[in-house]
Amino acid sequence: KSSNNINQIAKKINTEYRNGFISENTYLRYLNVLINIRDAFVAGIDKC
Repeated sequence: KSSNNINQIAKKINTEYRNGFISENTYLRYLNVLINIRDAFVAGIDKC
């Protein structure tokens, strides 16, 4: 469920960037946030 939600967010951000609704700066900021979430998720799984 969590990975699906992250994928949906990533798709929405990508679509908005490609359609010119958000700047490249904002796009990259959002991607960095998603990468941080992914890394935290993976780190949590590794501890199990």
